[in-house]
Amino acid sequence: MTEKTDFFDLHSRMKNDHYRGQLGGGEKKNEICMFLPIGERKMYTLAVEDSGTGTLTLAGDLTIQHARELKEALIDAVTQSMHLNLNFKDVERVDLAGLQILCAAHRSLLGRSKTLAIVSQVPDAFKAAVKVAGYDRCIEQEDPSGLWRGGN
Repeated sequence: MTEKTDFFDLHSRMKNDHYRGQLGGGEKKNEICMFLPIGERKMYTLAVEDSGTGTLTLAGDLTIQHARELKEALIDAVTQSMHLNLNFKDVERVDLAGLQILCAAHRSLLGRSKTLAIVSQVPDAFKAAVKVAGYDRCIEQEDPSGLWRGGN
């Protein structure tokens, strides 16, 4: 029987195996991760408290051009946090790729019995992208965080 593994779990295992090989087996705790596309401002910052609560602050564009950075930030957030707070305060644009990556992270959190909360005002750009993509209709029943309805 094969074990069901989601994308975030598989990528995280590969990434952690790589870190262990490079760093001699140490664990990452209380780490702040920043993902900076060359020549641009900080887009994603993750801070994880000792309690296991992580806060991922998103800024700029959650678009196909920044999909890799967003995916990396969310993989770290999902694997390092028992409870994840999302802060959308400086998000300017969102497209389908950004929504799909957020959806995968959200489902991964739910599948691991972890929780998600929105800790900022959700920008109109995010709300509009959710509505245009139809996420507000198809995911609502699995949305205790309110992410796909525009926040709590």
